[in-house]
Amino acid sequence: MKPVELLISFSICIFLINVSLALPVISDITFEPSSEIYKGENLTLKVICNGSEVKAKIYSSSITLPSITLTKTSANTFETTLLSLNLEKGSYKVNLSCSDEVDTSYNLTTFSVHEVEGKISYVYPNRIFTNDLVKVVFELRKDGALFECSESNFPEFHIYFDEKEEKLEGLPLCNVNEGFIFFFYAPYQEGNYKLKVVASVGRISLEDEKILTINKLIDFNIISLNTYEFTTNETITLKLKALERGKLIGLDESNLRIELDDEEIKVKSILPFSDHYEIKFSAPEKNPGNYELEIFVIKDGKTFSDSVSIYYPVEIYDTFNQNSIFSATLRFLVNGIEKYKLLTDSNGYFNGKIKPGKYDVEITFSNAKVLFYEVDVEDFSKGLTYAFHEDLDLSGLKISTLHFFKTSFEYKKVYLELKYDEKDFPNENLIKVFKCDEWNEAYRRCDSQWKKLNFDLDTSKNFVKLELTSLSAFAIASQKSLSLDFALDKHSYWINESIKIYGTVRAENNLIENATVTLEIANHKLTKFTDKNGYFEFEVSFPQEGNYYFTLKVEKDLFEKVEKKGNVEVKRKKSFSIEVSSVQIYQGQTLTLPIKIFNDGQSDLKDLKIEIEGLPLDFYSFSPLQIEELVIGDEKVINLTFSIPLNATLKTYTAKVKVSNEISKEEFFTLTILEKKEPTKITGKIVEPIIPINYVYLLIFAAFSFLTSFLLKKIKKKKSNEVRLQLLKVFGNLKQKEIEKNESD
Repeated sequence: MKPVELLISFSICIFLINVSLALPVISDITFEPSSEIYKGENLTLKVICNGSEVKAKIYSSSITLPSITLTKTSANTFETTLLSLNLEKGSYKVNLSCSDEVDTSYNLTTFSVHEVEGKISYVYPNRIFTNDLVKVVFELRKDGALFECSESNFPEFHIYFDEKEEKLEGLPLCNVNEGFIFFFYAPYQEGNYKLKVVASVGRISLEDEKILTINKLIDFNIISLNTYEFTTNETITLKLKALERGKLIGLDESNLRIELDDEEIKVKSILPFSDHYEIKFSAPEKNPGNYELEIFVIKDGKTFSDSVSIYYPVEIYDTFNQNSIFSATLRFLVNGIEKYKLLTDSNGYFNGKIKPGKYDVEITFSNAKVLFYEVDVEDFSKGLTYAFHEDLDLSGLKISTLHFFKTSFEYKKVYLELKYDEKDFPNENLIKVFKCDEWNEAYRRCDSQWKKLNFDLDTSKNFVKLELTSLSAFAIASQKSLSLDFALDKHSYWINESIKIYGTVRAENNLIENATVTLEIANHKLTKFTDKNGYFEFEVSFPQEGNYYFTLKVEKDLFEKVEKKGNVEVKRKKSFSIEVSSVQIYQGQTLTLPIKIFNDGQSDLKDLKIEIEGLPLDFYSFSPLQIEELVIGDEKVINLTFSIPLNATLKTYTAKVKVSNEISKEEFFTLTILEKKEPTKITGKIVEPIIPINYVYLLIFAAFSFLTSFLLKKIKKKKSNEVRLQLLKVFGNLKQKEIEKNESD
């Protein structure tokens, strides 16, 4: 070859290699988990390509799916996942394209979708008894055809009874015409069971369920009795199921025994039917009560038994009141369901036969309904007494209706609905219910205390509703009201001064005797009882000043309680005494009279103003003019100085000392002006010796010192200032008499 031709050929090869290397190429295609999948599995398609985009078009002979763009997961790997549940079984082709910006390359591949089904197709025997060997056939198909019985393709099986796995007896068998066969033993306990078979085929599991009824191998039980209420010598028919594998067990008197309360009963007849026996016998004589009837059958040395509860009824016969006829309906309930119902006759009597046991007994009268809980019916026959009264008037109560119940049987609790007359209650919110535990029906009185009860009110039906644990007399009533009037003897009081709080108690304008009145004041509680005139009185005092609030509470029997409030003011007493003496004085004479002011109160006094009235202003002067402070128990002296002119008129003045601040007080005294006495002339007459006046005063003072001691012993309860005042007045009178005597001489 010529060099030129060789060069051209080499250039063409290089060009073709470069072109091929530039085309996008699909280098690998894989399916996960496999290109052979089952419906229900996901299929992942992975493609390795050096292009920038990979698309897949999937189609079969019957469908074509929309084009799918694969997701790039790494440098040259693209993926997509298909949900095979959306694909029908069959073979599918996948046309792949790998592209870049310039060229596209193509590739074709395939995958298949298979459908696998499994079901329990057969169970033997049709009627299964306890511990029977059970055969189960499980049909497993792939694309409609039975699975091949090859060891490599053999499924794994698990069997469950009510979700509890059971052990298989041996390995499952494969029958090309039936499917897979396995065996197990039925449970020992009869009943309905859910059988579930789970088959694991490669990557998938298939399951199916079926309800199996497991029957008793020996089915022995009492089906029914023609009656469960026995009466002596009554013929009883008993239906008995006695089957072995669904067939009757032969029965006769040799292998059959019936007992009641451990006493054997003679069988009258045994009559067989297709699936049971009818056995007749006579009821023996028994006391009222509940019993167990037992039946025994011997089969192949084994004894089978069953029992049923029967009863001999209790007969009840009574009336609710020997003196009155009450129509009533009696219902005997169990868990709220009526079991028996009795009605009273025209004479108020009821009677009936009832199964022994405990019942809730509901009795409905025209004016009341009573429901007893958990009553033994045998005790109920001991009796219930009921009485009804209207318009009774008791102390403190105006009764609309009174209901009296007396029982001789026990019960857990009782519910009552009691009628009242709405005409007796203009305001039904004022209705009260009272109970007397010891009601004397003969005298219609309560021999204990009436107790107020809580209750529910039904104003639409005019009933009160109560739930209690005991019965007696119940009064539906309104309470009479008490009225209270009280007063105080004055509005304010001094410390330690007696305070009187008094008043009267009435009801309906009648004075109420023996009502309890309680006074609550300053943490004290005092109690009094009203007298026959409804009157009460309290007397208290307080050692400290203040405004004291009090409450008066009144109660009496069943009357509506009443209370009132008030207050009393206690102050410190502001008081003082004035001690001043009457005086006689001569014309031209000067004399100082002490005026004593004593604080005999409970409070200090300030700024006491002193005034003298009733005397000529030029006759006197006094000091001080005002007392700035006079503490409790202290005494101040005001010096009143008289300067009587020589020409003063001879007369007696009535004057007063007036002391005032917040309070004012006056004290009167007299001033007598005497004529000036001339000096005594000496004559020849015999003159009686004259004792100097100072000595007279000294004698008088000594005499009255003794008198003072005597008076202090006699007058212990008087205040010291009053005693002093009395003595000074006596002393002043004696002094005046002495002056008058001297003048007369």
